[in-house]
Amino acid sequence: MKRWLILVVGLLIWGIALTACGNEPQATSSSDSGSSNSSSQSSGAHDVHIVMAEMKIESDVTTFTHGVPYHFIIVNKGNMQHEFEIAKNQPLNATEEQMDSGRLAELPRLDAGQTGTLDYTFTSAYPAGTMRLVCGMPGHYSAGQYTDIVVE
Repeated sequence: MKRWLILVVGLLIWGIALTACGNEPQATSSSDSGSSNSSSQSSGAHDVHIVMAEMKIESDVTTFTHGVPYHFIIVNKGNMQHEFEIAKNQPLNATEEQMDSGRLAELPRLDAGQTGTLDYTFTSAYPAGTMRLVCGMPGHYSAGQYTDIVVE
């Protein structure tokens, strides 16, 4: 009887843990700048390579398709900490609250030389001029650290 109870409780905990994973964007980071997560190949996600440095973001993809899973591989090649965000276009003098309200996904705090990943699927289309890849560190967005994107 005790074994069955332990088995049932274990399965319950396992089920709750799986449910908690849900469809939220998944972000990871590491200091190994030479590797990328191979899970994107098995999940069918499209790799997107992002390079961040002082006041610039470069992406090998700037046009995305809604409903398609993307695996962002972000490398901080700068000398300071950066944050990667997928966000709605905001004025350069936007408040922190405005920036927070427009954020769709983020990878917080990448130290210099660090690589991180973020899995994200756009759920709707966004025409030109409405979406950006941005750095969320204070002052970086207003200094021009963003790249415009389109989601078809």
